[in-house]
Amino acid sequence: TASDSIDIGSAITFKDDGPAVDVTAVGSSVTLDETDAFTDGFPITATSDASILTMTHDFGADGAAASGSIVYTLTVADAESGLKTAQGDYDITLVQTDADTITGQYNGSETAFTIEILSDGTLQVTQYVALEHGDVTDHDDPLTLTDKITAVVTLTDADGDTASDSIDIGSAITFKDDG
Repeated sequence: TASDSIDIGSAITFKDDGPAVDVTAVGSSVTLDETDAFTDGFPITATSDASILTMTHDFGADGAAASGSIVYTLTVADAESGLKTAQGDYDITLVQTDADTITGQYNGSETAFTIEILSDGTLQVTQYVALEHGDVTDHDDPLTLTDKITAVVTLTDADGDTASDSIDIGSAITFKDDG
């Protein structure tokens, strides 16, 4: 009996599949009305009713990571918010405080508002001072942060592969005047 061998290891390939995510729309919104500050003063806080992102996702054959499988973060797309404080007319600059918080700062390091994305994808906005609203004939004159803030969702599967997608959410944040 004769035998021979050949290495076939390089002919065998195991391909990994990774997670996939597609943010399809802004899924909710947050509105703060300065009228609410009449009773108790500032700060005022509002939280979206649902996740700020509408998405489709798949963790693939590996399944979701045991922890941190879906992580939401925020990024500043344009630091010049276009907003001002009502008192002092200070320009408000958007500052990345940490991965899930953006702070609207004025006059150096004073806080006008904070925007935080929570672990379930909901958005919480806290306003600390009145904002300058341009339309004096509209007591609910809305201000937004369109094209200023992006929400990012990152999926991690069980073997550590990641996928991310993002969308502008600035138009889903509204500050109304107290009139």
